[in-house]
Amino acid sequence: MAIRNPLRKTWFALILQPLLPPHPALSCKEREKEVYFIGEGEKVKFWSFFHLPSPTGEGCRRRGEGTDSKLLKPDFHMKSQARQNSRSSLPALQTEKLSLYYGKKAAFREIAMPIEAGKITAIVGPSGCGKSSFLSCLNRLTDLIPGTKISGSIRLDGLEIANEKIDAIALRRRVGTIFQKPNPFPFSIWKNLAFPLQEHGIKNRDRLDRLIETALQDVGLWNEVKDRLNTSALSLSGGQKQRLCIARALVLQPEVLLFDEPCSALDPISSGVVEDLIASLRGRYTVVIVTHNLAQARRIGDYAALFWVQEEVGRLIEYGTIEQIFTAPQDALTAAYVNGIRG
Repeated sequence: MAIRNPLRKTWFALILQPLLPPHPALSCKEREKEVYFIGEGEKVKFWSFFHLPSPTGEGCRRRGEGTDSKLLKPDFHMKSQARQNSRSSLPALQTEKLSLYYGKKAAFREIAMPIEAGKITAIVGPSGCGKSSFLSCLNRLTDLIPGTKISGSIRLDGLEIANEKIDAIALRRRVGTIFQKPNPFPFSIWKNLAFPLQEHGIKNRDRLDRLIETALQDVGLWNEVKDRLNTSALSLSGGQKQRLCIARALVLQPEVLLFDEPCSALDPISSGVVEDLIASLRGRYTVVIVTHNLAQARRIGDYAALFWVQEEVGRLIEYGTIEQIFTAPQDALTAAYVNGIRG
């Protein structure tokens, strides 16, 4: 029987992931030497022993110590710039022979597929075939699950991110996740968006207000909440909560957004609003969405991938453009699934 993703119904990881050190067994000094950091600028900021990239590009400072130090990192900024030039055809993400194990049990095996930059890729398939598990690998949320093991390759702008020397916390700033169930923090609306920015080193109130307003406008929530920013986020409707969670991801200015069935817990009207929002992100962000709704995948997707369970292991059956998958599938299983014969 296929294993369901343990992160699927939890918001623990989303709240605490910016606060967890990537290698608990290493001391601060060892992590300075051994762990690479990805993010903009030459340096990243320390807060205690946690690794938090500084969007301001300020120097590193360990709390309680008055010393600055430079940290090694791959030439990540140049790789991002290259996309706009000669390497613009490079996929935003690329997996090769990617497999995930929970203990000795394989969730999926040998997944090889590109995630095209600025496009929406929909991952479809029956329950338990590894869709959400695959999604959690793309920003290494699987690191938070004891006993998991990844093999194969995951590349972000050509940079291997399955490498343990890549700081997973900084990676998750570039590759954000929105979960199935809306999970606002038990804070005010304003604090929900200010919290991740403050944890990443942005303290200036004017700048916080600007970034928060922009994020709320991007998700169409600003006019609905601008007069009650200090009220609890838990008072929002289900659709508003999910848009707030999307805004919370956008406020950190990621490059890739991962949506794990973002509309499945919403009513049809709220679902339509969120779906339109996701479609509006095309071109500005690279989007990967897991959905059981084939009509939704066809409406908003540019590319689609069908996952299936074969011999109790998730497999990629077919990947292609939306038009090709739904009108001219190459695999008989794909044809049966999109036409409602299987699944």
